[in-house]
Amino acid sequence: MKPLLAALAILLLTGSLAAQEPKKSLPAPEKHTKAPTTSPSTPEAQPASASTPAGKLSCGQCIPSNKPIVKGVDRWSVKTSLPSGSDPAHAKTVAIADFIALVDPPAANEADKLFQQTRIPPFNNSLNVKEGDLVTLKGWLWLVALENDGDYHIQISASPTSGDHCLIVEVPNPDPAFEASPESRPLFQAVRDFLRARTLNQQEPSRCGSVMQHPPYVQVTGQVFFDAHHVADPKPRGKKCMHAATIWELHPVVDMKFAPKPKP
Repeated sequence: MKPLLAALAILLLTGSLAAQEPKKSLPAPEKHTKAPTTSPSTPEAQPASASTPAGKLSCGQCIPSNKPIVKGVDRWSVKTSLPSGSDPAHAKTVAIADFIALVDPPAANEADKLFQQTRIPPFNNSLNVKEGDLVTLKGWLWLVALENDGDYHIQISASPTSGDHCLIVEVPNPDPAFEASPESRPLFQAVRDFLRARTLNQQEPSRCGSVMQHPPYVQVTGQVFFDAHHVADPKPRGKKCMHAATIWELHPVVDMKFAPKPKP
């Protein structure tokens, strides 16, 4: 009987001690919050960061210019006018690849100094063209930009899948403050109206360059022009990582329209 009473006493004592021991609380469950969403910034809107000093942006980046649009200076009277008697309806047709391959004129390094107000004289070349001639060519329209001098800067290439290795063609501002030739102004206005209405949703092109999501195939007519100012410039020409393949341009452009796509 005594052993039974002793066991019962031990059992009661153990239960009493357990009741007095405080319960340990479990840690609160972690709260899972969604990471903040960020919208991707476009190269045009992305400012230079501390690791990307201004002036050393990658080719796809651009800080939009806030400079006022003003009339240009370099060979301005040449690239905003046409020789007397020019007729866009009788322009010479050339392939864009052949035009890109056109050799530089003699003494190209001196052309910017020697021919500020006059056109470069004729010289022997495979296309038998000279500065001032009107030519028509076709290509894929990749980019349109508004330049600080008021020109529409246009990049076209021979490829429907890449805007690199492109040709630059430009159409001046038809305002009399920018262009002294009254007969050319309607031509320039028509080209700019075409670009805004058919490729830019009635908007002005970006200062950094409006890139075509689906490049159209276009026919372009313009004056053969050697942009001699860039002969010694080590910086590659062309915007949005699309590099110009030649210093030759069509400038000014006097006609542009959509063209049937070439057969594969």
